[in-house]
Amino acid sequence: MTATIDEKTVTTGSTEVRTAELSAALDRVIKALPKRPSAPVLSGVRIASDGDGALTIAGFDLEVSIRTRIEGFGGNLPPTLVPGARLRDVLKQVAKRKIEHVTLTRSAGELTVGYGAGSFDLTTLILEDYPQLPEVPAVSITTNYTTLDKMGRVMVAVGRDDTLPVLTAVKLENAAGQVTTAATDRYRLAVSTLATYSEDTWDALIPAGSLKLVLDVLKPAKKTDWLGSAVTIGAIIDKRWGVSMLSFTSGHLTVTTRLVEGDFPKFRALIPTTANVSATFDTGLMLQAVDTVATVAERNTPVRLDTDHARILVEAGSGDEVAAREKVPAEVVGHREGEWTVIAFNPQYLTDGIKAVGGDRQMLSMVTPNKPALLSTSDDASFTYLIMPVRIGG
Repeated sequence: MTATIDEKTVTTGSTEVRTAELSAALDRVIKALPKRPSAPVLSGVRIASDGDGALTIAGFDLEVSIRTRIEGFGGNLPPTLVPGARLRDVLKQVAKRKIEHVTLTRSAGELTVGYGAGSFDLTTLILEDYPQLPEVPAVSITTNYTTLDKMGRVMVAVGRDDTLPVLTAVKLENAAGQVTTAATDRYRLAVSTLATYSEDTWDALIPAGSLKLVLDVLKPAKKTDWLGSAVTIGAIIDKRWGVSMLSFTSGHLTVTTRLVEGDFPKFRALIPTTANVSATFDTGLMLQAVDTVATVAERNTPVRLDTDHARILVEAGSGDEVAAREKVPAEVVGHREGEWTVIAFNPQYLTDGIKAVGGDRQMLSMVTPNKPALLSTSDDASFTYLIMPVRIGG
């Protein structure tokens, strides 16, 4: 069992750590600090020995906390609150000197960072005013960073209107052995369904900003390490109120986040199960065509996709006047002479979707020109992107 230190009785002490490890840990933890803290203590990072010679470092902005643990070389540093940005700047200077170790010494009102023949004295913040760090929930999902990254792909469709907080969040549904994430801004919907290891069933709304931070903080340095980088997701579950907090842990790093309250749209009913027309195309060619013709589209002007038996004609212009066009070879199923052939989309939403779906070839499944169309790829059946068309005349 890890020993603890009495914050009220221990006021002095020191420990030694590797400069590079402390700098790397601080760079991650400091991402939890608010840019404009509502109170001075929220600009601080909490540092303390855990009694086993290791050093714990944590930051908290009342919504998200980040904490980690690095190995030390003995000693006992009592819990200390120090300005995070200032400590980071000090460590950068020490690193320039290629000094491998630093000593952290706590005395009355100061943290001294000692290096070789020199030292920095940093004024500490009032620890008693610092909010209590959230407890780390029990593990509910076991997965890896590759899966976590795929879960986050849905953020391409997340809303940006802060007056609708539910739409600025990502819906996370956990059912035994499967996790589904979804996001929508009312104009498009992204859904990801992936296999994980879990025996629990719950759902939660995680702020998109928090999920983005989690992906950034837990991201391994090399992509080749993503699959082997274990990630656990914890949840505080109340039988009456549901999930109140989530945690994401990889190695010694843990991120906790508060959740958004509200009812997410019943998104499954929005996804069409059949299509009247479907077109399969080369992903790179379509992305290039949309990007090219959209350069002449005026603001709020859509790009139009005109399907034929063996191609999609991508068009853009001003009003009814076509100023740019490009043909993309396609395998079109369901096209009939004399029936509708043109559907229009916001070019940015269409580009976002094509990039998010990925794969070598994609399929655009359409019901009518005025109903949502579905982008998918046979290379990855776990992700779909639904996009609302733009109504056009004619």
